[in-house]
Parts: sequence; C-alpha cells; structure tokens
Amino acid sequence: MRSTVAQPPPFRGGVLTFGWFYLVANKHVIRMTLHLSPLLITLALSLLSVPLLKATTAARGTTLTGAVGWAWAAWLAWTSTWIIEFTRPSATMLTELGWYAATLLSVCPALFILGAKRPGSRVWTVFVVVPFLLVFTWPILADWVRDSTLRSFQLELPMRLGYALVLVMGFGNYVGTRWTIPAIVIGIACGWVMWTFDGRAFEAGIDNVSPIRTVPVCLLCIAGLLIWGISRQPNVPKSGLDRFWESYRNAFGVVWAVRFMERVNAMAEKEQWVARWELDRIVWQEATAEEREETAQKMEATVRWLGRRFANPEWIDRQLQTVETTVPSTDSAAS
Repeated sequence: MRSTVAQPPPFRGGVLTFGWFYLVANKHVIRMTLHLSPLLITLALSLLSVPLLKATTAARGTTLTGAVGWAWAAWLAWTSTWIIEFTRPSATMLTELGWYAATLLSVCPALFILGAKRPGSRVWTVFVVVPFLLVFTWPILADWVRDSTLRSFQLELPMRLGYALVLVMGFGNYVGTRWTIPAIVIGIACGWVMWTFDGRAFEAGIDNVSPIRTVPVCLLCIAGLLIWGISRQPNVPKSGLDRFWESYRNAFGVVWAVRFMERVNAMAEKEQWVARWELDRIVWQEATAEEREETAQKMEATVRWLGRRFANPEWIDRQLQTVETTVPSTDSAAS
C-alpha cells in the first residue's frame, strides 16, 4: 500500500506571490505608500506606548520605576520630534535639538538601571543620570544661546565616543537576556542618529537629513514590536526559585545578575548547599530529598535578603510562587 503525503494547495501560495509582485510593480501603490509613510510611522510610534504601559505595570514594586519614567520621556522625545520634522520643515534647529534629546534620553533608562540597587538608586539620578545629560547638552545649548540663527550643530569626536561608551554599557547590560535583540536594535537606532551629528554626514546638504533619520525611527518601531511579541511569550519556569532568577535577570540585566549570582554562590560555598547558580539556570547536585529541601529553603531566604535591595517583598513573593514544586525532581537535577 503506497503512502501519500498531503501537499498544501498551490492556489493560496500563487495568490500571495502574485499579490506581492503586483504591489512591487504597481507604481501607484508605491507612491501612495511613500506618501503615507510619515503617518504610518507616526502611528507605529504611538503604538509604542502599549509596551511602555506594560513595562510600567511590571516595574511596580521595584527600583525600575525610575527607568520606566526615563523611557516615557524618551518616547515623547522621539514621537514629538518625528511629528515636528514633517509638519514644520523650517524648524531646523528645533528638530536638531529634538533628535539630540531623543538619543540622550534613550540611554537614560539603561543608565539608570546600572544604579538600581538601594539605597544608591535614590540618588543615582541626581549624581549620574542628570550630570550625563548636562555634560552632553550644555555645549550645544550654550552655542545656541550665543547664536540663535544656528540651523544645525556638530559634535566633536570625544563626545561621540563618550556617548558610544555609555550606549554600550547601558544596552550591553541586556545582551544575554530575553531582550538581547531589542536592546541591540535600539542601540543601533540611537547610534545611527548620533552619527548624523558628525559634520561629514551632512556633506550632501541639510535636506537629506530626514531620510537618513527615518531608518533609526523605523528600527525603534521594530524594537517596540519585538518587545511586545517577546513579552507575550509564556515565561513560567517550574520552580519559584527558577522563576525569580529568570525574572530578575531579564529585569535588571546581566551586570546585576552576575553580582547577585556571586553573592548566592558565596553563601552556597560557605554553607555547603547542594545547588549552584549560573547565569541561565540553577544547577542542582545529586543529594537526598532532605538536603535539597534544606538548600531550597536557605536559597529562598537568601533571595529575599538580597532582593530587598531591588524590589519590595510583594514583588519577590510573586516571583517565588511555585508552579509545580520548589524542589526539583531527581530526573531534572540529573539533566
């Protein structure tokens, strides 16, 4: 008896292929798309408020609320500057300052998170984030005050290199988490806009700046779409400790995760626990059920003690809620 394999109907693929070539070949459709692209991008920028609202809810009870506030400020800067770019083409210096502010504010959330540990997080904004903004904005504003007819400005190489360093430090903190790709895309978008303030980028004339900066705006919208899609994926590890560790690492980044892991493993070495923490998981050694239970209880107490510097007890309790069991089985431990 011959076995047959079901084949998909070819008609549907043919229709999609024909429709794609029709859209590409139709000049009227292309012109309409180009004409409506500013409105479409404005709509996409507006929809970025959806993941921001979700981030605002997720950050409640943690020290990340300040980072979310800076993220809202960056979103307002990107959106308002994009609207001004196409509604008031004559406002050259205003749009230049708007793009510059958007790139600086975009780094502030990631920079804030690098100091998200209590009690230092309460003054991190005053002593780190605000001085960062002042250092990068004071020369530009001073030149504009002296000559209000300026239509653009250029950044010196040391300032661009300094911004690149902060950019890598901030967004590099999330390389290795579930937000790796969105962090890289946002970093590229910010670096792209900052590059346009190099004088050599304007050799073609000031009128060519808008198309150049359209690309990073689209990248920002793509990053927002990625964040929204990733946040909708189920993320429920089987044990409360695994759940906390994954949530903490994805929320605060690799820098704080490494420090947290080192503190836990130092305690584990001192008290001879049967588990060690790694960046991507908790590794259990072969031991009796009583030893695993005792280790799990000590780890939970340590997590609550160390986690209080980053989140309220209510947030920690939510992450430590056990889905199946807090102590892994022998099979999972062996794997």
